[in-house]
Amino acid sequence: NYRNPRILSNKAATIANIPKPKTARTFPSTPKFYPIEREEKSSIEKELNKIVKEFNDKGVKPSEINILTPKSLNKSVLSTIDKINEKKLVKLIDRKWDFKEQDIFFWSTVSSFKGLENEYIILTECDDFIESDWYKSILYVALTRVKTQFIFLGRNESQAYKLLRNQRQ
Repeated sequence: NYRNPRILSNKAATIANIPKPKTARTFPSTPKFYPIEREEKSSIEKELNKIVKEFNDKGVKPSEINILTPKSLNKSVLSTIDKINEKKLVKLIDRKWDFKEQDIFFWSTVSSFKGLENEYIILTECDDFIESDWYKSILYVALTRVKTQFIFLGRNESQAYKLLRNQRQ
């Protein structure tokens, strides 16, 4: 976790109940939260378009953003979304590993993204979370893939939201 922003590494360590790691990146990078009413295609797609437009307005390239889900590839709503802000949304597994490609957004399961990283990570579809070691490890992996900013897109009532906010039921 040396490459991750300190705040995000510390949050991941707290969720996983492990010692806080030493990090090189000390700039402030607290998670951003984008609430949605329901985890359904229309809500997720609408908010993803909004988030990506904000990033685009700041000069962030699609190649610097990954959208992650804890759901399996075939159960994820993301598999039914073709475009985000007029740019293709493609499963990472279909990627030809060309990091220079500017006009494509990639999405993946959190588990498949383990060992990879990107500047901006958007985590969505976390309604099924319960406070268990497996789900905590999913949040840990998602948080520690981030080089600059972590974004949570989900319901404020979800267990994942509460864990990320360090709240308990």
